[in-house]
Amino acid sequence: FLRLGNRLRAPQGATVASFAGVTVENLRCDGFRMPLAMSGIPGHRISDVALRNVELVRRGAPAMAEGGGWIPHSAAFAANDAAPAEKAGDYPEAGMFGPLPARFLFARHVDGLTIKNLRLKANAAAKPLPAAAVSDVPLFWFDDIEDARFADIHAPNASGPICNTASPCRPAITLSGAR
Repeated sequence: FLRLGNRLRAPQGATVASFAGVTVENLRCDGFRMPLAMSGIPGHRISDVALRNVELVRRGAPAMAEGGGWIPHSAAFAANDAAPAEKAGDYPEAGMFGPLPARFLFARHVDGLTIKNLRLKANAAAKPLPAAAVSDVPLFWFDDIEDARFADIHAPNASGPICNTASPCRPAITLSGAR
């Protein structure tokens, strides 16, 4: 969870700081249940974020009421391709946006995002989700993204779109090794 907000609970005259140069690598999450979230605010982007050699494993069968990750959303939420409210002044916490319209990554107001060698898996005990539950929910949901690069992404048995249809960064994204 990466969040640049605008709480400004500092001395008078404080301004929104920068959030840049974050690298997450060689990460394995066994029990992945909600999407990764990166959110700057309008006019203040998180910049230069790299995710490398990341493996996310879903365990067990998800409950329909849960949101995020490979877990289905309500049909109405998934179908409207809606973004949650910005909540720029709220306390930053992982669940602050509620259910997110992505299965892997929700990112907005980000400049310079690199994802390389991503593995999305489900263990044998995990029940496959019904096709209707994920068919309209993209793996990635983007808004106000510049310079996004993907390489070597593997999501066995994943169905549905890669990115949200209104993604302004779609022309800047290159996928290689996608499975």
